[in-house]
Amino acid sequence: DCTDKAVVERVMGGEKAELLFTSPPYMDARDYGGNDLEVEKLIEFIPVFRDYSEIQAVNLGIVRRDNEIVQYWDMYIAKAKEVGLKLLSWNVWDRQQPWSMAQNTAMFPIEHEWVFVFGSSKKQLNLTVENKTPGIRTNITNRQKNGTLEKAESKEVRTHRPLGTIFRSPPHIGANIGHPAMFPVVLPEAYIEACTSINDIIAEPFCGGGTTIIACEQTGRKCRAVEISPAYVAVAIQRWVD
Repeated sequence: DCTDKAVVERVMGGEKAELLFTSPPYMDARDYGGNDLEVEKLIEFIPVFRDYSEIQAVNLGIVRRDNEIVQYWDMYIAKAKEVGLKLLSWNVWDRQQPWSMAQNTAMFPIEHEWVFVFGSSKKQLNLTVENKTPGIRTNITNRQKNGTLEKAESKEVRTHRPLGTIFRSPPHIGANIGHPAMFPVVLPEAYIEACTSINDIIAEPFCGGGTTIIACEQTGRKCRAVEISPAYVAVAIQRWVD
């Protein structure tokens, strides 16, 4: 139980994660084996991990009731602020198209999810996204207060830039291998590479099928993961072994 301080203390072993990346259950949108999915319960991982992580990145999807969006993420934001964490960024996971009947039948078919980034202070990101046109750029103009354009000095475009607020990737495609809602490895991988360095520790409160563990394995980071379901622990271990 990632909301149990004793559990978190044991799994962290006195160490602190540079990044926490997780995707908690989206309210009761899916059945996760009878566990308590009340948002009031789920958000308690935020204060428990408060002293064990520098940055918390939380992926949350869109939930609708009677064709109205449920703003359940407001409770996550409020809980983070309650323990002194700022909402540093409100990011978008662009899934590129609707991937379910429920998403397709929304008034505007739903193609995105959120990634909320909480922390006590701004973090300098690594340059991980390749620029398409690096090199010297000329003919740059700056718009003035009166609306006119004025030529500026030439600028060198770097080979890479920081991860922006929009990350584009389809969801996990293929068999869910024992878990009803896996997300793609590239999602946590992008945030891990942007926010951390080789051998850094990453925390994962809702390990599920082990996607964040796989992302850490592939990027040379260490993962400290918690999962309440023994069945999902078995899935995560098997995926890591494979």
